[in-house]
Amino acid sequence: MKMCPLLILLLLPFFCRAQDNPQPTVLKQGMRINEAAEVLSHGYTTASGWTIRKGDTLHFGTGSLPTKRFAFIYQNPGNLFSLTSADMEHRAYLQSQYSNGYGIVKSIEPLGSKRAGWQAVAILKLGELSRFAAEIDNAVNAGEIVPPSQFSGRAQASEAAAPQAAVSTADELLKWKKLLDAGAVTQHEYDSVKTALLSGK
Repeated sequence: MKMCPLLILLLLPFFCRAQDNPQPTVLKQGMRINEAAEVLSHGYTTASGWTIRKGDTLHFGTGSLPTKRFAFIYQNPGNLFSLTSADMEHRAYLQSQYSNGYGIVKSIEPLGSKRAGWQAVAILKLGELSRFAAEIDNAVNAGEIVPPSQFSGRAQASEAAAPQAAVSTADELLKWKKLLDAGAVTQHEYDSVKTALLSGK
């Protein structure tokens, strides 16, 4: 009996080190929806080591769309399965007045499919009735969600070390056309970007 407290004291540093360096959450392609939900039930850890859990406060940066609305934070339709449909472009994007604001994490849910793979989405409460879905990794990478300072430097370092995928002009034009069709940008904004892309500026 007297050995138990001593054993706990000896093992405590190992447990503390494991908590200091949490492993990123992995959502594997081929998982069923209930398996992905189970993985996220205890929270989501980003590649930089930042763990987000139910009840946490997420701080917003600024929207990454040309209109300053948020591309990766949008009104939750109440059922994440509807976000995987062809109607996905018709989202109600979070407005620019929420820049530098915050939201409370109500839950973390998987978005995607068994075939295409999954990503972690935080369901946020911004007001009494408002629920918004935030694609965690995309929003962090776009500066729409600001990680705590101890994780932002690590995220930038890992991004700098990772090779950047080349985006073709056609892919970029397709992305902007989808935004135009969804009403996220105006025809004038689309035309300006199209002219700049085609001229190589």
